Amino acid sequence: GKDEEAKRFLAMLYREGPPRAAAYEMAANLLLDQGRPDLVEGIYREGLGRLGRADQHGRLRLLRRLFEFYNLIDAPVKLLRVLAAESAAFQDPSLREELLREGELFLADAQAPAELLPLADSLAASPAGARLSPILRQIYLAVGDHDRFADQALRTPLPAPDRAHWLY
Repeated sequence: GKDEEAKRFLAMLYREGPPRAAAYEMAANLLLDQGRPDLVEGIYREGLGRLGRADQHGRLRLLRRLFEFYNLIDAPVKLLRVLAAESAAFQDPSLREELLREGELFLADAQAPAELLPLADSLAASPAGARLSPILRQIYLAVGDHDRFADQALRTPLPAPDRAHWLY
């Protein structure tokens, strides 16, 4: 009975009133504290869906927390998928860059970067490849695939000094 009562309380917490990123964060934290990580991803995804594209800052806040959760459960493939899908939705270039930088930091902590290779190859060939190039470079460098790393470095428009540094 307490489980159902807790679910009703959580629903009141984040479903009543206008959607706010902080309410979804609070609900997810309560679930983690109660040992229910199986419900946390759903809370964050519902929050992203209800916030809509207009609340870019709220979306970025929830995505950071979702990345932390994926890092906690060691799910770098999920993180990379969400990053690829969500980075296209950010209209503000500075927020998009911040999201990509956050994703890059979390992916750098991945335990087994080789798991990311099939998805990274797919993303590199997709229209999102140019946008995700910094992250793809990090993945290829982490697994020691220097050919693909160099391909990403050459494909991306970088200032000459940065390009020389990456290639070195």
